[in-house]
Amino acid sequence: MNKKKIYFFNGELGSGKTTLINQLIQSNKLGKFFIIENEIASLGIDNQCMHLDPKQIKVMAGECICCSDPYELLKLLKNIHMMGYDNVVIESSGATSLNQLLVNILVDHELSQIYDIGACVFLVDALGIDRTNIFDLDVSDFVIVTKFDALTNMKQFERLDNFIKQENSEVDFHVKNLENSVEWIEKLLSNPAKSFRDWALRVNDEKHHGSNFVKILSGESLQNFNSEKVYEQMKEKQIVRVKGFYPKNDLMMHVEMTPEQMKENVE
Repeated sequence: MNKKKIYFFNGELGSGKTTLINQLIQSNKLGKFFIIENEIASLGIDNQCMHLDPKQIKVMAGECICCSDPYELLKLLKNIHMMGYDNVVIESSGATSLNQLLVNILVDHELSQIYDIGACVFLVDALGIDRTNIFDLDVSDFVIVTKFDALTNMKQFERLDNFIKQENSEVDFHVKNLENSVEWIEKLLSNPAKSFRDWALRVNDEKHHGSNFVKILSGESLQNFNSEKVYEQMKEKQIVRVKGFYPKNDLMMHVEMTPEQMKENVE
């Protein structure tokens, strides 16, 4: 079964997320798509700028989708799949943690069977690089510098150059300005898809706050906790940490272990 793709757009307030998504929509290269728009304000207005059929856009306003109860978002993604859309674009609020948003989605076993990650796009505002969320920058695989053509003096250029070449030299930046306003779209859509498992391992890096990443080992609950079984699945799926609960008699037990700790218990 061909999985549908989710494209995440995140970046500070005013970095140009809605503008870029509009360009992506107008390129007619997304197939049949659905947009999820997150607004911290109780009333969103960006959706009105996209001029879309109301049936293909959902505004989640008044809360941040990374730190609120993820149930509504997960349910929405499953419903979108049933409606036959090819791709989903999630535009996060400027306050959203891409790390946490990925964690909320990746732990859902059902979603992992029907979706893949097209790309996590992060926007860096050339005029406001001091506001850049370094954690989100690091976990993203497609980073775009916006407002490059709005820089007006050498000091601004030097700060941006230092940010790109010295502080974040390992990141592949794409610069969007008036001359290549739509060039980024082809690069984005040809970006190798990341599987949910690959992203789980990447988000689980110790330098991210998702280091205690909750990973569902299988589609079925472990009714009888078996440390050997869990350890073998961790090795097979290359999971670096497991965290969860299991029933024992009338108690609900909690477990949080690395493979090394699990091995000690097994042996």
